[in-house]
Amino acid sequence: LREVLEETGLKCKIIKSIGTIEYLVPQGEKYYPKEVTFFLMEIIGGNLENHDHEFDTVQWIEINNAKSILTFQSESDIVTRIIESENIT
Repeated sequence: LREVLEETGLKCKIIKSIGTIEYLVPQGEKYYPKEVTFFLMEIIGGNLENHDHEFDTVQWIEINNAKSILTFQSESDIVTRIIESENIT
């Protein structure tokens, strides 16, 4: 939750875990495993303008539009899982 607040400026509470993806991250000539866990969250406060500027832009995107901007299929699969599990239309 701290990382979400720092990177987005939003205070959130976890509703439930959605899933985990694993992949290898190159560093020099070696690859290191990375695990990312996704959570369905509810915003309870904060402001997008208060993000830590690790990213140029932080924006709210409706979940049905999120898949169109994601780079990796594994992330798109997570969004699909959220939409299906929450019966979002």
